[in-house]
Amino acid sequence: MTTYDLDPDGLRGVATSTASALEPLETHRSDCSTAVDEAAASVQSAEVAGALLNVWNLLLAPQFEGVEQRLAKMTTGLTNAASHYEQGDNGMIEDAMRSTDETVELDITDAKQVTAEEN
Repeated sequence: MTTYDLDPDGLRGVATSTASALEPLETHRSDCSTAVDEAAASVQSAEVAGALLNVWNLLLAPQFEGVEQRLAKMTTGLTNAASHYEQGDNGMIEDAMRSTDETVELDITDAKQVTAEEN
């Protein structure tokens, strides 16, 4: 078999539990984005509104995106490691486990527009 002592069902269980955290996170991201929009729209100062939108763009959105990408990589890596373990493929197990810790590439699709007068 392999030189690893893994529990494929346990890995899949962790992957499933981790994946289940993604749905509420997506809802929280949307709720947070809406709250930032509402707060920016309700203030009288263009500078404060711009600052709120920048907080979303530069701090909150990248954090949400990073966590979402990490969780997705972890679930895929764990599931793949379990399958490769069952097949006895040590090299692919190592690749799959390593993929759970790869750097994520942030793709912010919900960035907010900050106009020149808001900055």
